[in-house]
Amino acid sequence: MGKIINYSKSKVKSKKNITRISIIENNNITLRLFFDEKSIDKNMRYIEKAPSHIKLPFLNEHGLCKNCGEENGWCHNRKIYTVNGLQIKKCGYAFIFTNPKIKYVMDYVDILMEFYAKKLKK
Repeated sequence: MGKIINYSKSKVKSKKNITRISIIENNNITLRLFFDEKSIDKNMRYIEKAPSHIKLPFLNEHGLCKNCGEENGWCHNRKIYTVNGLQIKKCGYAFIFTNPKIKYVMDYVDILMEFYAKKLKK
């Protein structure tokens, strides 16, 4: 049986998960990041300049929307955004790093800081 570690924002009324680390069979690790469409758009410059291993979940086919929800007017967590001029539609929890590499740990921390850390006032 696997283990799951959830991280959420602190000091907020509604505890919203920002990331989940799963350790499953054969010690495979999955790092899942939770981003909404608004935060993706707000941080697009960061995404477009990010290293390829960070940019990959925003561009790969995992979670691509197949418009299945349009039949009943509902689509699970659909996000529509444009990266490097390419419009992408994803559904569900699509931003997953499978077996993240320890050498990139600061890149994973950086993207979380970019999306979730409060900006310091000057």
